[in-house]
Amino acid sequence: MIDDQQLRVAQLVACCFMTGLIWVIQLVHYPSFSYAARESFTAFHAFHATRITWIVGPVMTLELVTAVALCLSGASSPFWWLNLGGVLAIWASTAFLSVPYHNQLAEGFNAEAANALVTTNWPRTVLWTVRMLAMAVVMARP
Repeated sequence: MIDDQQLRVAQLVACCFMTGLIWVIQLVHYPSFSYAARESFTAFHAFHATRITWIVGPVMTLELVTAVALCLSGASSPFWWLNLGGVLAIWASTAFLSVPYHNQLAEGFNAEAANALVTTNWPRTVLWTVRMLAMAVVMARP
């Protein structure tokens, strides 16, 4: 059986991974959409969507499952409930901000959608960063 400490470590590792990845996506990958060849953009975007899902899907799911488990554990604290709120906000931001722009870009390059994707990705970037820093502080305390 997994204990609370193992859940906390899994939560921190998943969050650290996603924080690093989201910064690369935010500063490099999403902005590069504007530089992709227009005639092959649909294939480029499909490649991105398929490959990134294989990376983020399992890690975001692990993050959600461990966040819920930490809240339901006997050693739960208000911090872990706030953390779960952050995870849920990231999922909501993904579903309601990022996915609609990805759906537009799946049909072909659209400068407005590409720029909006970068702009609306900032909430996820900030949330993952804040959660990672807060968890590091909480877990470093004796």
